[in-house]
Amino acid sequence: MKRLMSLGLAVLVAALFGGCRQQGGLDPETINEAYAGLTTEDEEPQFGEPAVFGAMAASAADPVVDDTIAADPSYVTEEQKAPTIHYLLLAWGKLKRDSIDGTLDVANPQDFSGTLSVTAGGMVVVRKVRMEAVQGDGVLPRTDRKLLEWKSTIYGGVDGLLVKIAAPADATVTLTAAGQTIAKTVAELDLTYGIVDIPGTDDALAWAAAKVEKAGGCPHGYMVGRWNKRLAIGGVFRGRWVSADGELRGHMRGLFGARDNGDHVFFGKWIGGGGEFHGLLAGRYGDGALHGHWLDRELQLKGRVKGIYFEPPILEPRKVGFYLGTWQEACPADPIEPSETEVQ
Repeated sequence: MKRLMSLGLAVLVAALFGGCRQQGGLDPETINEAYAGLTTEDEEPQFGEPAVFGAMAASAADPVVDDTIAADPSYVTEEQKAPTIHYLLLAWGKLKRDSIDGTLDVANPQDFSGTLSVTAGGMVVVRKVRMEAVQGDGVLPRTDRKLLEWKSTIYGGVDGLLVKIAAPADATVTLTAAGQTIAKTVAELDLTYGIVDIPGTDDALAWAAAKVEKAGGCPHGYMVGRWNKRLAIGGVFRGRWVSADGELRGHMRGLFGARDNGDHVFFGKWIGGGGEFHGLLAGRYGDGALHGHWLDRELQLKGRVKGIYFEPPILEPRKVGFYLGTWQEACPADPIEPSETEVQ
């Protein structure tokens, strides 16, 4: 059954991740301490919060998609030569409902079957969001790396897709669904999100996007999860650290907030499946964007992170924010400068 917990664009990840929003010992008051008091020690798996992170994982109905195009030689060539990779998260349906009632409006189904196309390069589906195979929803068989088609019928909930795009900056990406057409150049799909109302209904179509520079083959991927403002001073975030091919590399959690000097900073910790320490994150955020880096156990630079976050305008227990970002490991082709370590 499709159920929704959202406010505006918060649904982009609220639809992908369900579950509760505990702080689990994280205290925004520590934001003035070095790395907000976070350490490089190993942790329990999932930070000892299996119920929280288990609920945030994609459901059994939302597996990583085995997109045949990913292994197609024509797409592989496009991804190898593309200087950037863009992650585009789409969601559609009852995005503005702010209550959880589980009601299905079977008398008024909304057809959100649609297409996503790119004029050059190619794309692959990384994950489906709440598409229910039992009612025929899902990605249609693919034969063209530049065209993605799906079937989706909404009975009061939300569906969506997470897509990886490898294309030149001047290529045009066009989304068509529910009588709406949204066109953006690939260059515009970085640290941005938007929402379009469907005329005559209470439905909407939304997207969020972030890119990662490939920089000579440095390892890279994406991160996605909850961004929850809990106090005036700041809040907490939790999410998943995922490789470029959709493989879960671990979990992350941390704090964000305003320091006494007025700086808006965030700090986080990335661990593997067994709780082993992988990285300590540090950076700045503001105006919907975040930028930072992560360090190893010896506090040596390991890579960069950047992304977007959304905070609901009204703070209520049900209304949560999200973040979508990309990570890139430093390598000889793209070393990190010492100036990138200013936040600690």
